[in-house]
Amino acid sequence: MDHVTFLFILSRVPHQHQA
Repeated sequence: MDHVTFLFILSRVPHQHQA
C-alpha cells in the first residue's frame, strides 16, 4: 500500500485509544 494511501486512511479513521 502506498504511503499516501496509508496517511489518507489514518486521516479518515478516528483515533480512539480506549484502554
